[in-house]
Amino acid sequence: VILAHAALTDARGRRFFAEERLARGAGDLGVVRGPATGQPFEVVCADWSARASNEGDGFLPMALRAGGQQFAFTLQLQAGKPLVPQGERGLSRKGDEPGNASIYYSMTRLPIGGELVVDGVPHAVRGQTWLDREWSTSALGADQVGWDWFSLQLDDGCELMWYQLRRRDGSVDPWSRGGLVERDGTLRPLGRGDVVAEPLGSWRAADGAASYPARW
Repeated sequence: VILAHAALTDARGRRFFAEERLARGAGDLGVVRGPATGQPFEVVCADWSARASNEGDGFLPMALRAGGQQFAFTLQLQAGKPLVPQGERGLSRKGDEPGNASIYYSMTRLPIGGELVVDGVPHAVRGQTWLDREWSTSALGADQVGWDWFSLQLDDGCELMWYQLRRRDGSVDPWSRGGLVERDGTLRPLGRGDVVAEPLGSWRAADGAASYPARW
């Protein structure tokens, strides 16, 4: 099963759009074929897709296609700043328990460009992308209820990743971690005392079930 999300923020117009798709592999003689392949790289979720533009074992450059009723995009993602293993050589620990960790890498600055359509009006766009890949079995401990994750591309050519783990009592968990990626691609690990991230407000979902920190 593949679940895909796409979102667009119009900062100047103070508008936000979001869409999602859900797809399941097709059965064939008792064998389930997933909607993803590794060589060549291709992920298809309903009418959305991410496909490597060149044949082979790499996934860059990559063509991205997604959208919905109010917005759509067709973009080309290029190779850029090299891959950075986060944490301890790619092992990102979230607590004392052995299983509370993930394998995690980032590609923090990849050129991207193409066409973005909003309310039927096409726009030529280009910019810089942050690509993350993280997988795990169990990420949080019993006293941890979630985390807030930041990815910042700074004007000096560096990038900052920070995840702040939240405990049930509202405090910041000491296992909060991050990293500063230097201009040459080297990683400077960051621990709990290196970053202060304070929420200045909150946002509550329409159903009122939960409140989330906002405005940092």
